[in-house]
Amino acid sequence: MSQNRQELLTRDAECYAGERLRVARLNYPPRWVTIGISSMCTNHCTFCSYHSLDARDGGSNVYGLKYVMPLVRFKSQVDFFHAGRVPHVHICAPGEPFLHPDIMAMIDHVIARYGKASFQSTFNRVVMARGDYLSKILDRRVQISYIVTDIQAGEATGHEAIKRGSSFADLLTTLQILSDAGIRIIGNFIITRENHANLPGLINTLYKHGIRLRLNVENLFPHMFNEFTAMENVYHLGDRDIAASLQEARELAKATRESIELTLPTPFGDPVARCSVFWDKIQIWPVKGVDPARYDENLVPHACNAVVRGDMNSLGYVSDYPDVMALWNNPKLVALRTKILAGEAPDRFCWSCPCGVALKGSGLDKVSGPAF
Repeated sequence: MSQNRQELLTRDAECYAGERLRVARLNYPPRWVTIGISSMCTNHCTFCSYHSLDARDGGSNVYGLKYVMPLVRFKSQVDFFHAGRVPHVHICAPGEPFLHPDIMAMIDHVIARYGKASFQSTFNRVVMARGDYLSKILDRRVQISYIVTDIQAGEATGHEAIKRGSSFADLLTTLQILSDAGIRIIGNFIITRENHANLPGLINTLYKHGIRLRLNVENLFPHMFNEFTAMENVYHLGDRDIAASLQEARELAKATRESIELTLPTPFGDPVARCSVFWDKIQIWPVKGVDPARYDENLVPHACNAVVRGDMNSLGYVSDYPDVMALWNNPKLVALRTKILAGEAPDRFCWSCPCGVALKGSGLDKVSGPAF
């Protein structure tokens, strides 16, 4: 990396620290861009707004949208964001990235530009074997910054009830191989009133199998498609049962001597929670209501309810902007940041987000959470 580029990246980081949640027009590029490359998937996860069977008739703005990003488009976008000093590009999908026929070429292009690549996968055994992908990942272990996956329990029944279509045994075997190879793994666990008791057992299982990872415990986006994604299942501030599970998990993770790194969720109703996504990241994602021919360059903040259930179907298209800063300060994004800074909700569904309930117009009166 040239000294000039490093100096600019340092300046960007300083601007981010000074401007995040303070100003609407920013002097630094996004800290993170996620590029969704394909809608194909092997699973029907209970919480998923793209492939859950309950999302089909549940009002999802992203359910069943078919697209595959061409390799040439992917490369041009990675080059665009790299030239604009975005420090990290992550490969993801509304489905399984390794169902994309050009996934390894995409990973290699990110490595060529950034030196390292990160991506997400469910590690379906058949899919991974079809392209000999696990071996190819191991061949690139030094160039992989991390891999993200979902893991919802420490045993098959609990995990597979939520991650429908996933094999817990196959996932555990793959995580052992990756961990033994020294590849950093990030596991996402969505905590709810229904499944919080799975968390301590998950930590015990990971430690027992020698798997090192960072376990992100995340609150549910309540898409309200089924009982699992209902508002009544969300982790609320003051929920003593979930708090007890989190405390047990903290103690177990501490006992692993940094083998398991635990991050904790923001509870619904936390008075200090604030929506910072419009200062942090952006992603390329298909959403109903935009031109299907441009799904592969459509911008959204992330898969929150403003996108899945609300009116935030597009923040613009990548190719409409001459550079990253023009994109990052486009009129839609500046207007949204301005609203948040004024304490106003950017979307009518912000009432269902733990980071949006304190905003005016978020409809906090609609919340019908559990009694504690």
